[in-house]
Amino acid sequence: MFLKIIPVRVAGPKKEIDTYALLDDGSTVTLIDSDLAQLSEPEVEPLHRSNSETKVEMKTSRCVPIKLRGASNSQQIYARTIENLQLSPQAVTKQDIDGCKHLDDIRHKLMYNQAKPKILIGQDNWHLLVATETRKGHRNQPAASLTPLVGPARHPNSYDPTRALRT
Repeated sequence: MFLKIIPVRVAGPKKEIDTYALLDDGSTVTLIDSDLAQLSEPEVEPLHRSNSETKVEMKTSRCVPIKLRGASNSQQIYARTIENLQLSPQAVTKQDIDGCKHLDDIRHKLMYNQAKPKILIGQDNWHLLVATETRKGHRNQPAASLTPLVGPARHPNSYDPTRALRT
């Protein structure tokens, strides 16, 4: 099974860094690793989240504006910092996509090796989670979703849509 992990470029006033983001429909808040958040100007505001089963309080968490930049657009969003964000790395290989005719023309945009997300995009940025196009094959094959985010600019003059692969 694949999670929806996409390449993004995080732009701050000091520099830009290429990394990965996990698109997580089940999360209510967007999180960013505190080391990566140092690119942005912090707004100190402790994190308090709770529901009937879970209570989270982090006094060192900050709300930071971040710019996710791609080949043809950028998105300004807010994220909560979290120390040492531990999201599992994921690889999508040629073997994972072989035999998936519905992905043949975009396979080169889907493959990556040991992508470890440093950002988790949650429902507070739902507009970045919604797929504008979906490619699906058989039930046991991966699907790809076109999202509003565009991957890091490898060829500045070309449109290079990022697709989130999932099964």
